[in-house]
Amino acid sequence: MAMPTIQSRLDTRSNSLNFLRLILAVSVIVAHSTPIGGFSLDFGIGTFGLGTIAVAGFFAISGYLITRSRMNTPLGKYTVKRLARIFPGYWACLLFTAFVAAGIAGLIQGGWNLASAVTYVASNFDMSSNYYSVGTTLSSVPMSDYWNGSLWTLRYEVFCYFAVGLLLTAGFIRRNRSFLLVAFLISTVASLGFHFVEIPNTAEDLLFLVPAFLAGAVLYSYADKVPLAWPPALAALVLFTTLSLADFGRALGGLPIAYICIWIGVALPPVFRKINARNDISYGVYLYGAPVQQLLVLLGLNSFGHLPYILFSVVAVIPLAVTSWFLVEKPAMALTSIKWSRFWRHPQPTPAS
Repeated sequence: MAMPTIQSRLDTRSNSLNFLRLILAVSVIVAHSTPIGGFSLDFGIGTFGLGTIAVAGFFAISGYLITRSRMNTPLGKYTVKRLARIFPGYWACLLFTAFVAAGIAGLIQGGWNLASAVTYVASNFDMSSNYYSVGTTLSSVPMSDYWNGSLWTLRYEVFCYFAVGLLLTAGFIRRNRSFLLVAFLISTVASLGFHFVEIPNTAEDLLFLVPAFLAGAVLYSYADKVPLAWPPALAALVLFTTLSLADFGRALGGLPIAYICIWIGVALPPVFRKINARNDISYGVYLYGAPVQQLLVLLGLNSFGHLPYILFSVVAVIPLAVTSWFLVEKPAMALTSIKWSRFWRHPQPTPAS
């Protein structure tokens, strides 16, 4: 008896992928607790850290969902929606970090000034550079150079959004799904090849994240062919664990991670489909996790131990993530649904009777 496919099992309107995204965002906080809090316990599989695994999962899920969105949305509308989903929340986080979090740090230990805060926001505004410091406001903490080390992934996510968006503009690529498969294979081979060569960090990050994103895109493209059940999911988990222990997780782990994420999205009990479904705070948790963790260290809450510090971090970031969703992200997305043309369209003259 043939196994059910991804297409037959993954209900696009009722799944646990948003819950999984929230778990991945919390996993990044757990991973960052070690360097930010000054602890020694690392989380992960082999040399493949938990935070890196979580980011790969984010990109794999995005690859699946974004490809589906582009296949059903014109390029212009798709572009506006992608920009609205990423940048307003990102800009709000920059302002919070520079003027609120770093400002509080300045009150605690000094090192803050208006020029450094403005420089931080301006330098990071378009994601073209990584500028992590606000004056010397973190000089007394274990991780003294980074207010928000999570932001580095966002430029690559935007790159993947628009690369897939433009790629799927061509009709022959839309009609021939093998092009995405070829793109995934090329990026994976390149990632494997450069695994043995010293390359710049930017290229290394790109060769790690692009295959993960394209793995999700390939699973969407072949959703009517790829079986989705626990035996192949278990095989994917074993493969991913083996690759990670052998130090090939970053180079070759994209596809098994993508498959595992999609399987979790349908395998969890239905109750999880409602968590984070209507109001998705996962992006806010990801954005504000590191600044909150740095503030907690400045307040000395890491002195209670590693596990309490993780719990403090998660509890403290939730209100900010909720605020970000309701006051910034959700309104920004709502603006993309407004038919703006009606506001400047000239009324038609009433025919004379």
